[in-house]
Amino acid sequence: MKIEKVTLLLIVSAFIMASCGNKGKAKDDLADSGRTKRTEALIHNLDSIADKGFLVGQQDATLYGIGWEGDSARTDIKSVCSESPAVVGFEIGGIEMGSEANIYGISFDAIRRAVLAQYDCGGACLLSWHIKKVPSTAQIDRLCDFLISLEEPYGVRVPVILRPCSEGLNAGFWQTLRERFEDKEVVNTLLAYTVPKLSARSDAPGDKSAKLKDMMENIDILGIELFDLSKSADKDTMGVYSKQLDESLSSLEKMGKDYSKPVAIFATGAESVPYESWFTEILLPVLDKHSFSFILFGRNDNHHPGHFFVPFPGHPAVSDFTKFANSPRTLFLRETNGLYILRGDDVK
Repeated sequence: MKIEKVTLLLIVSAFIMASCGNKGKAKDDLADSGRTKRTEALIHNLDSIADKGFLVGQQDATLYGIGWEGDSARTDIKSVCSESPAVVGFEIGGIEMGSEANIYGISFDAIRRAVLAQYDCGGACLLSWHIKKVPSTAQIDRLCDFLISLEEPYGVRVPVILRPCSEGLNAGFWQTLRERFEDKEVVNTLLAYTVPKLSARSDAPGDKSAKLKDMMENIDILGIELFDLSKSADKDTMGVYSKQLDESLSSLEKMGKDYSKPVAIFATGAESVPYESWFTEILLPVLDKHSFSFILFGRNDNHHPGHFFVPFPGHPAVSDFTKFANSPRTLFLRETNGLYILRGDDVK
């Protein structure tokens, strides 16, 4: 366990949702933005976290892992380091088609339950929405219906981060999405934009072009998706990923400052973790140079051998991941109490 952890200013001991499943009465007040105060608190607190460390999470972490599925109290991260992910990602591609399951065959009912459970425990959820083309209004409305359905029995809409993923999502798409949210009263959703092909060049997308400025008006969080594709156990072959990640985070931080947005790593990892010291020798030295809100590792797919991004019991990288988890900057679920706390005049 860590000798000393960064203390989050988010924690207000008298008011935190300290335990999973706490079902007291709640009032879902709206902020001036038109979203719930809990949703506004989430983005405010994510921004604050970056000064102290970063939340650690994984895609589909609570739904399945290597050798198991359907055990909501289990994650591969918890199995190897006794910590639970602070952020869990879920795929909702297919919701726009009226499907009962996402593009991986996971039912939306199961995803809904998992989102509510993560919220009850004080964690955050990133919903990736992979779509083949710009959706129609009817398809966006099906998305809205799902987001509205993320409601606790006591009437609180669970705040989530939505990350649409497709080519051609221009400023008009984001404006339409925001307008449909307003019309359908989707008050619990932050919008995340995956910035493409970032580099450390001065002409990277951090520049304030007119089109980008228009788009930023409807976006809440900026992030990157970058995987180590070396598939090698040789440390020397991983320099490309380290360099790309370093440059991308530098540009992302600049862009975040330019537009006053929190930034994050929406998806990363080395498939099958072939180098057993990847987390502390390849990843962590780069992360320690930058400020961002959270990092989300790719999923551990129980049905496709070799497709995993976090070690599981018996994997050679377990010890290294534990060292990574013990870094003063890594923050897990037990350290996120207060993500949705409304404090004084912080959220209006």
